[in-house]
Amino acid sequence: MRGIGCPEETVRDILTAEINDLFVHRRQDLFRPLQSRFWDLMAQGSGDDLEPELKEKLEALDEEKEILLKKVLPIAGPKEKKYYPGFYASLLDDFLPPEKLQQLGDISKKFLELQGKIQTNDLPGVEKQKQIALLNEQSSTEQKSILSPEELEEFNLRNSPVAQQRGNLLGFNASEEELRAMARLALNEKPAPRDKEASDYEAKSAEYRAAQASIGKQMKALLGDKRFEEYERSKDSSFQNLRKLAHRYDLSSQTMLEVYEMARSTLKDVSAFKKTNLDSDERDAALETIRQQTARAMIAKLGARAAETYRRNFNNWDEIPDSK
Repeated sequence: MRGIGCPEETVRDILTAEINDLFVHRRQDLFRPLQSRFWDLMAQGSGDDLEPELKEKLEALDEEKEILLKKVLPIAGPKEKKYYPGFYASLLDDFLPPEKLQQLGDISKKFLELQGKIQTNDLPGVEKQKQIALLNEQSSTEQKSILSPEELEEFNLRNSPVAQQRGNLLGFNASEEELRAMARLALNEKPAPRDKEASDYEAKSAEYRAAQASIGKQMKALLGDKRFEEYERSKDSSFQNLRKLAHRYDLSSQTMLEVYEMARSTLKDVSAFKKTNLDSDERDAALETIRQQTARAMIAKLGARAAETYRRNFNNWDEIPDSK
């Protein structure tokens, strides 16, 4: 290429793309044995930490790639940022051939840019929502033209809310079959209407609530009442924060559950007082009593250090005033 006068920048772009493609294939080879275990790993709740042996292989592959780039392209270019995705990120789409991944990436980039232009346009909110909905349909159509029916189904299931949230659903256990079934149900979820000024906002809100209730009913039928309650609880950010606290201070699962229920009960008490006709002084006194009782109960359950960490970082009843 240089012999025929090809610009150095073009030579670099072409060779870099070829080398990147080569190493994408080799990276996929490392993860290929795990591809068939995607749902098994999700069922186990595997997080984003790579196994040490696999991480070492990825690091060696990255180093080999850098050496090859320096050998073929001695003139230094911009150094690529090292990134070692965890199990979930690595297995999410990598079951697809690299060329299809590239095509999906191009589609995503194109429609994100188009969506950004719509968001910056001086259009009514309803019109923006219509145009964005149309873009989403067009994006879905283009994805279908690239993927086979089997690839499309697996792609949609792996990108469903259930699969994407799995890493955070601590304390909830499910089989591969259940996770797949839950993911299929989650694909029916629609975004909540956001334009409160729209004439059909109330109708669409009612439709959204009915759809969510229907999905919830099917999830409960799939999991049973107790495990559905565990699933809903595991999605609660307050519960997730408590899991972090329990890990930090080596607290038992039972203690965590008791504190979670205590916090929920406290919030209900606070909400009840907000609906009363007490004057401000009586209200503040009642809330202060709740705060003191809660603080004592938390110390008894968690210990002083953990209770203080919880109060400062994970306190989910912020409407209760601190005592001065």
